[in-house]
Amino acid sequence: RDAFDIKDSPQGRCEAIPPPTLMLYGSIDVVEVLDDRVLIHSDWLDGERVIYTDGRGPQPDQARSVNGFSVGHWEDGALVVETSHYTDNNSGLAQGIPSGPQKRLSERFELLDDGSGLHYSYTMEDPEYLVGSVSGESTWDYRPDLEPDPVPCDLESAGRYLTE
Repeated sequence: RDAFDIKDSPQGRCEAIPPPTLMLYGSIDVVEVLDDRVLIHSDWLDGERVIYTDGRGPQPDQARSVNGFSVGHWEDGALVVETSHYTDNNSGLAQGIPSGPQKRLSERFELLDDGSGLHYSYTMEDPEYLVGSVSGESTWDYRPDLEPDPVPCDLESAGRYLTE
C-alpha cells in the first residue's frame, strides 16, 4: 500500500473499482433479474456486473476482467455468487491495495424481511496479496425514488484531485 501512487488511481481514469469495493460504495445501484443472469449497474463510474445464473461457468480460456467472471445460484431466496478471473488491479482489494488473478470472491445478496433493502455479505481471498480471507457486509436501502446519475465520468474532472 505504501508503494501506491494516488496518480495511478482507477477513479482518476474513470475506471470502476472491482467488487467487493464496487458493491460497498455509496452509490445508486440498479439490480435487474433476468432468466439467465442478474445485472448490477452502479452509477459510480458506470460500474456494471453480470452474474450468470444459468449454470454456465468460466471457459478454460476465459478472458479476465476488472469485475471477473461471476456465477450465481438462488439459495432460499438469496443470490449466492462466486467470482474469479480478475485482472491485476492496483486497487482491486481496496484503494491502493492491489489484487491479482488469484483473487476469489464469494458473495450473498439477500432481501431484508421487510423488503426495505438488501443485505450484502462477502468473503474475499487473494493469496498473492492477503495472508487470509477478508469478510464484510453492508445493507443497501431500497430507494425507488432515486434515479441513477446519467452523466458519464469526465476524465478531466476525475483526475483533478490528482493535480490540485
